[in-house]
Amino acid sequence: MNLSEFLKSATIVFILAGCSPRPEVPEMNNEVVIIVDGLAYSERFYHEYGKEEGAYSMLENLTPFTYSSIDPAEHITDIRENGDTTTVSLDADWLFVKYNFNPYASSDFIAHKGDTVLIRRDTAKVYSRAQPQISILNREARPMDVGYRKAYLERFGSYDGLRIDETERHLTLLWDIYDFDISRGVKAWREYQEIHDNAISESLAKENAWIDSLNSAGMFSGPAYRYFKERTAWSQKQRHEFGYKYSVGEAKADSLFKADYDKEKFDSDVYGFYRRYISNVAYASYFPKYVQISQGSTCDWEYTYAKLQKDTLIKETPFFETFMARTLDGMVQDFPKHRSKEYVDKTIAVSDTAFAYKLTERYKDAFAEDQMVENEVLLMSPEGRKTTLSKILNDLKGKVIYVDFWASWCRPCCAEMEPAAELREKFEDKDVEFLYLSKDEEHDKMCGSLEKLQLQDCKVYRILNPKAAKFMYEYNIDLIPRYMIMDSNGKIVNDNAPRPSSEEIRHIFNGLIQ
Repeated sequence: MNLSEFLKSATIVFILAGCSPRPEVPEMNNEVVIIVDGLAYSERFYHEYGKEEGAYSMLENLTPFTYSSIDPAEHITDIRENGDTTTVSLDADWLFVKYNFNPYASSDFIAHKGDTVLIRRDTAKVYSRAQPQISILNREARPMDVGYRKAYLERFGSYDGLRIDETERHLTLLWDIYDFDISRGVKAWREYQEIHDNAISESLAKENAWIDSLNSAGMFSGPAYRYFKERTAWSQKQRHEFGYKYSVGEAKADSLFKADYDKEKFDSDVYGFYRRYISNVAYASYFPKYVQISQGSTCDWEYTYAKLQKDTLIKETPFFETFMARTLDGMVQDFPKHRSKEYVDKTIAVSDTAFAYKLTERYKDAFAEDQMVENEVLLMSPEGRKTTLSKILNDLKGKVIYVDFWASWCRPCCAEMEPAAELREKFEDKDVEFLYLSKDEEHDKMCGSLEKLQLQDCKVYRILNPKAAKFMYEYNIDLIPRYMIMDSNGKIVNDNAPRPSSEEIRHIFNGLIQ
């Protein structure tokens, strides 16, 4: 059935119904049907220069989530698409939908299971910020259930949180923060953020009072009122406590979490935005500290691990397993293998059976036999042949060796490959060998980049045990790109050599091959 046929059928049904009373919430099936009449942004995706790039699914611009959900997927059992119609199946009563009708603007509304929702767009205005007309066809919905965003913009003159009370103050745009000239200093940056956050907080306070007045006038259904009321109240508290990047001191975040966490409220179906607020506070409280290292900074995963283990409150919440897995992931990524394995094994030993099983499955590949070898650097050629760094170096004795530690995902590494090709050409007839050792986790990623980086005819290998090999952490080969020079006897003469683009490297080679 096309849209026009559907609308005709719906009209007939309404006429036949006459003036009989209609319940606010009908008892119908467990689906919400959403029809977009007019051009949907997701159907045509435009680059920043206006170039049409391709077709997107309607699902790309509809973000459904149930009233009880922090996770958009929770309680949604199926989403089907057929042209301009999207059908959402759910095991909850109420569904909230965020509709992204252009790259910069969205509208949200509440629907009940069994509802058919019509969204009307101006087909000529892809980038129009004018709110679409949203209506529920099978029942008489309260005005603010589907028209809140439009009414809000008419009332306050602001646009999707980007502008604050245009009628009362100068525009404050988030884009100004994005484009902030950091040369003005961190203090100025923080002051600017504070001004912006205070403006938003004031705007949210006004919105909160306005929602109450609309509800008193019967403009909301009960769930919609609670939804928008919660969203505004907890957003206001979040802004007040955290500000724009949720930057808050550790002690303050800890105290907020301990003071505000309410398990009964968290588990309730009607406190979705409370759960989001608590999630942000918990994240700020247990986010790992950064510590300085020789080549930059890294997360202090051990500190975070100890904090999670000793804090009894976090263990009673849904966050504990998530945060613990994230911390262990960080350890596996940053620590030598034997050290991270100690923490993983220790955690598995003290965890309940279900969580222990999850962790075992999560890290079984990380601690595979090859990855646990310590006394040798294991390598694999693009063709899949295994060898060792010792064997490669032994085969190249008598020549100066320039070792390039790189990865296909490392932009600075890739930027040096063109100068590296020029360097190889300059010393082609000299006793200099170039060895490229990749830290790519996926073999195909390394192989797929070789031709583009002009490495297809070079000695290239992927390191299989970068976190276990003693050679790697004895020489602190963590951050890349990293370069190393060995003389004709295989002795390391420079473990942090200049880059291929450096003129200095040519002088070093010339000195070693004379």
